[in-house]
Amino acid sequence: SDAIEKTRFTTLKGDTKIVDGVSVLHTPGHSTGMQGVLVEAETQKCFIASDTVALFECLEKTPPVPGAVYVDLRDCYASLERIRGLGAVALPGHDPKVFDRDVYS
Repeated sequence: SDAIEKTRFTTLKGDTKIVDGVSVLHTPGHSTGMQGVLVEAETQKCFIASDTVALFECLEKTPPVPGAVYVDLRDCYASLERIRGLGAVALPGHDPKVFDRDVYS
């Protein structure tokens, strides 16, 4: 489509600060180049985890529970532990409970 052809894309590798308060973090495991977005909101941090975290309950268990699809289980566990250590609300990629709240601030 014209919109896609006119859009400028930048490929990111690893952790990258986008702007103040917004960073992309490398969280491999589900896929090799998987990334999530850390947003430092006014009152809390939120991590948009995408497929790295399938459901909220995945991070509630000890050890955390990886999703059913992954390319590297060790990377997956390391990424889940990294996400736990962010001090952020992790928003999973496949949990309808994400919509239980109107705002994550």
